[in-house]
Amino acid sequence: MSVLVSPQIPSRARELVRQIWPQLPRENWQETHYTVVADTFKALGGARDGGQRVVESTLLRRFTIPNLVQDYRWTVQWTSNLADHLLIERMGTGKRVTIYEHKICLLNHLQYGQDCPVPRDALEEALDTLNLLFPPTDPATHRYLKAQHRPFHQLGFCSRNVKRDLQHYRYWQNNLVDLLHDLEEQPYGLGQLRLDKDRRNLLQFATFWIATIVALLTVISIAFGVVSTVYAARQYNLALAQACSTPDGAVNLPEYCS
Repeated sequence: MSVLVSPQIPSRARELVRQIWPQLPRENWQETHYTVVADTFKALGGARDGGQRVVESTLLRRFTIPNLVQDYRWTVQWTSNLADHLLIERMGTGKRVTIYEHKICLLNHLQYGQDCPVPRDALEEALDTLNLLFPPTDPATHRYLKAQHRPFHQLGFCSRNVKRDLQHYRYWQNNLVDLLHDLEEQPYGLGQLRLDKDRRNLLQFATFWIATIVALLTVISIAFGVVSTVYAARQYNLALAQACSTPDGAVNLPEYCS
């Protein structure tokens, strides 16, 4: 099947474009991708609130993503976009945090990225957040990242110290504060029965286990009481049988040896 096209159609189309083109508004883009990225992180760095929503500025040792996932029902979404790092979403009872997954890229940009549009202090801070939330020396972190097929803990601390002062964080301070608030609540499930690394729940931990031990000892004492009663009854029956088995037992104990 062939379609016949009038030879006048192309010429008319060109004429239409020639008439419309001068009327179209022209946009001159002054920004490059370099300035767009730099401005994005500049805005991110100016969004912190000074940590006024937290009581203390020292970040706890139990403040790790594996702990938040296990005891506080957080889920993790991995991203390749550094601007989405530590983005927090609360959906009803669900809680999700987005984590930048390319730790090796942060390290490479710090070492060799002289022309990287991301500010150097933002790269350093992103690396510090990964060291904080995924401590390379923590066995629970090793297991979690291995299960997630993202073993970037093998890179270690990348020659940086763990930054536990909240005021150190300029770009992601508010996000860390939002995550930190959950540690003030009671954990879910078996997390309530464990003593955390900072021993902040020592009173609740001790109260629960003391009550558990007392209850266990009570059950054991009741069990021993029942066993002792049964054993005493059997001893009584045995002694009675022995007494009644003697020649004059029935005469001396007529009410028992009938």
